[in-house]
Amino acid sequence: YFLKDVNINSDLSDFGAFEQNGKVYFTSSADKGVLTKHLYAWNEQPFLDVYVTEKNADTIIHHLSKVKGDINSVYHDGPVVITKDGKTMYFSRNNFNDKKL
Repeated sequence: YFLKDVNINSDLSDFGAFEQNGKVYFTSSADKGVLTKHLYAWNEQPFLDVYVTEKNADTIIHHLSKVKGDINSVYHDGPVVITKDGKTMYFSRNNFNDKKL
C-alpha cells in the first residue's frame, strides 16, 4: 500500500470517504465558511457535515463542497453510504428534529 495526501484533506477531521460515479463523498468538520460556528465540545471543531467532490479534484474542500439538499443539519451528519443504483443515501445524524435535540 502507498499512502499519500490528497488535496481534499483539511487540517481538521476528514474521514469515511468513498467513491461513486466519479465523485468522492466523505465526512468532515472542515466548515470554516460560515459566520456562525457551532463547535463540538469534545474537540472544539465544527460539527461534522457530508461533503462531495470530483474524484480527481485538486482543490481544498470548503463550505461550498457540502452535499446539497436536506442532508446537513446544525449538528453531526455522516458518514454516508449510497446504494449501488445511486438512488438511496444512508447516513448517521445526531437526533435533531424540529430544531430540538
